[in-house]
Amino acid sequence: MPKTILIGISAGIACYKMIEVVERLKEKHAVEIIITEHVQHLLPLAELENTLVPVHRSQWTKGYSWKEYRDEAKSDHITLADAVELFVVAPATANVIAKLAHGIADDLLTTTALAVQSQIMVFPSMNCHMWENPCVQENVATLRKRGIMVVEPAEGNLACGYAGKGRLPEPDEIVAEIEEQLSLSGILLGKKVVVSAGAIAEPLDGVRSITNHSSGKFGIALAEAASRMGAEVALLLGRAEVQPRGKVRVVPTPTSRSLEEAMKRECADACLVVCAAAVPDFRVKERVAGKIHSSKELSLSLVPAPKLISLVKAANPQAYLVGFKALSGAGEKELIAAAKQVIDSAHADLVIANDIAGHPFGSERSMVIMVHADGVIAMHEGTKQELSRIILQGAIERL
Repeated sequence: MPKTILIGISAGIACYKMIEVVERLKEKHAVEIIITEHVQHLLPLAELENTLVPVHRSQWTKGYSWKEYRDEAKSDHITLADAVELFVVAPATANVIAKLAHGIADDLLTTTALAVQSQIMVFPSMNCHMWENPCVQENVATLRKRGIMVVEPAEGNLACGYAGKGRLPEPDEIVAEIEEQLSLSGILLGKKVVVSAGAIAEPLDGVRSITNHSSGKFGIALAEAASRMGAEVALLLGRAEVQPRGKVRVVPTPTSRSLEEAMKRECADACLVVCAAAVPDFRVKERVAGKIHSSKELSLSLVPAPKLISLVKAANPQAYLVGFKALSGAGEKELIAAAKQVIDSAHADLVIANDIAGHPFGSERSMVIMVHADGVIAMHEGTKQELSRIILQGAIERL
């Protein structure tokens, strides 16, 4: 099915590659282009216009007064943002990446980006030393944290004479990445997905709790990815370092008890349930009412807490269940064995196992082993946004 794609071109030396990308994409999709002011120093406007797709350069080309904006009740950047199903920024210079990361909106491309509600893909392109600069890497991490898909630049000979990482991928590679992203759009339309995420607390008394250092980033990335695929998403969220973007319904679940109640309620009509929250393995044998006094030594008696993942199949035997298993300092065989135990005990369909010693809580990247109940095992490494897409694809293939 044809999609509406907006291509944002900034003034990287590789911008000439986007002519072929646009020509290829317009064969199947509705394509429009936004260019930054300096692109015209590298790529003649006539070449872009020869693609026969709309080319937008400025918010002020029409010469509108504020009264005309008021009377029409719309402006170009909002019109473009509302219509697009995928916004691709390629090449994305270090300057444009910085603007996107910090919310600077000083031209049509960056202003439109702030208003876009659909998926944004960014293809960085720059000198290898610029790419490795901590400022650029921090900005890229910020974009990924917000759910923007940043495609790693390629390695090779660069226009500046250096060799290294920073090349814009070739047109066929860019088109393939875009088509893969578009193929997932709407694939979960009409389906409900439940995701638990974040650090869940187990109260000791009225003010203290047993909890953990989970950032919630992975679960939130999964919820956002499912939403972009068209699903109705309920995110059962404990304490988290980030908040979800897009059309994700958040159900606050700060404690084990609140998570248990929400799971029973939300999972009953879900087709896919992802248990990514970090739930305490122990609870106090007897919770103290009020506040425990701190003037004396305290001994706590802890007992194993119920495994909330086991509630899912009891509430909805037809739901496809994805669980997570984190170990520390474990090898591949140990991770696979632990994942299989979760499959057997909770009747999970897929378990994501990872070693937090190599990628601790809060990391932007992770290495995971996907263990399916049907025996398929696969190892993947990438950002949490990239892994979320892979995990959901693996689940969708088996729904």
